[in-house]
Amino acid sequence: MREIMQKALSALSQRKASQAAQARRRSDQTASPSASSEEWGMSPEDALRANTVARYK
Repeated sequence: MREIMQKALSALSQRKASQAAQARRRSDQTASPSASSEEWGMSPEDALRANTVARYK
């Protein structure tokens, strides 16, 4: 039982470390001026309304 818990904890720590590295990469990419933003053709408010309506269907 102790071995299983140790394996689970080590897997969680590895996952957390990889997620932190990905977050750092994402923040580095967004900080660069060459990063392109996607244009969806709608405002954030319209996207929120569309998402809300889609949940009710």
